[in-house]
Amino acid sequence: NGGLGESATTEVKPGTDALAHVRFAAVRDTSGNLHTVYVNRNDDVVHYRKANGFNDSWSRISTDVTQAAAVIDRVALAAVRGNNLYLLYSKSDAGIYYRRFDGASWGSESTLKAPSATPLQGALASIESANDCSLGVAWTEGSVSPCNVMFSLGIGGCSELGTIQAAGTLT
Repeated sequence: NGGLGESATTEVKPGTDALAHVRFAAVRDTSGNLHTVYVNRNDDVVHYRKANGFNDSWSRISTDVTQAAAVIDRVALAAVRGNNLYLLYSKSDAGIYYRRFDGASWGSESTLKAPSATPLQGALASIESANDCSLGVAWTEGSVSPCNVMFSLGIGGCSELGTIQAAGTLT
């Protein structure tokens, strides 16, 4: 574990079997470093990185990526060109937000899906292209069947994510 002890800061927030997995995400960047983000027991989204190679050394990059007062209930992580990462997350307001990591620090929050009275269901599923700076995310909405399967596709430079396909229903 690279010297990390168990504590409210380092442990993933507990939940029922149906919810705990949506609070953790991991990805490998284009240099081969492993990154993980998760909601800890303090309701902070923390970011750790493990350097490429045969080592057991993890370093904490951020103790609270989102700095949100609202509860973060889902996270997804995507890697794109140039060691850029995108953190996609939902808050208790059923909106979907994202931040970009440029290899050194996290940028400001942007909105992918505006807050809504329609509840999100399941996990955020990211789709990425490490050869470019394109990514997509899929999610389900609604509390009764049939639920909507929604998606959004972003294409742009790694410094910004422009949405070319707004949230739409996949049939």
